[in-house]
Amino acid sequence: MRELKTVLFICIFMFAGTASPYADNLISPPGNIRVATTCIKLRLGSKSKNLAEILDLIDKTANACNPDIIVLSESIFTRMNCGTVLSSADDTGNSEDLSGPVFEALKRKAVERKCFIAFNLNAPYENGTPAGVYNSNFIISPEGKIIGRYDKNRVPEGEINSGLSIGSGRPVFELTIRGMDVKVGMAICYDVAEEAYSAGEERVVKTLANKGAKIVLVSTIGDYTSKAVEDAKDNGIYMVVSGQDKYRGDDLGASAIIDPKGNVLMQFTDRTGMPGQPFEQMQYRKGEDGSFGYADIRL
Repeated sequence: MRELKTVLFICIFMFAGTASPYADNLISPPGNIRVATTCIKLRLGSKSKNLAEILDLIDKTANACNPDIIVLSESIFTRMNCGTVLSSADDTGNSEDLSGPVFEALKRKAVERKCFIAFNLNAPYENGTPAGVYNSNFIISPEGKIIGRYDKNRVPEGEINSGLSIGSGRPVFELTIRGMDVKVGMAICYDVAEEAYSAGEERVVKTLANKGAKIVLVSTIGDYTSKAVEDAKDNGIYMVVSGQDKYRGDDLGASAIIDPKGNVLMQFTDRTGMPGQPFEQMQYRKGEDGSFGYADIRL
């Protein structure tokens, strides 16, 4: 088995899917969908440097496993708490519009790598309706088109105070992968947190499952893998978590792929073995070069 220094794989074989080590055969078996998730730290102050590292991580991931979908975590290109859109020439790491350098670079990369890329970025709407800047997840197709957008529904006070708006829609998107129509939903960080909901409120993941989503892609800074396991089991869906920080001190990694029975197909953390620390100490620490892992899932 070939090794890649910054890639951590946990190989577990389950009924509903398989997680694999670095693959000699890069082709997923027929009838399967290969999903890759990542874990990388944001470096403050330079969006272009962050973008370069992310593009490199996408290349490493694609070279290793030829995935159908790559999922990136929350706030890796820009500062999380910023509702101000700067010009495309600005490199300080704030939000950008849909024609900005991150969007254009990821469109090209999706075409080059012939895969869907799901990622997180603060952005307004092109026509200004609805108004405001949102903490949003996007899906880019292998043809380089933005085919899905989800705006974070459960927005913490710090993000609201910084100028970010609260999303309300909970859309499900139908992707065609290997000739199969696959319904996919997205959620962001606090959307998965138990404490984000009052008694009786329907959780974002529950809504997506009720609308037919078979896979929910979660981009997060926070450490919500344990809750994602519960959501997968409760709703009978796959959960794909792409995280950054592990600060709750549990046994699960910040990034993971979970099957509909709640089995963790694979998991890892950019700094595996680092003890849990308060969120404030972990949030913007410099990380390593980035980690990734993948699993083949059968719907």
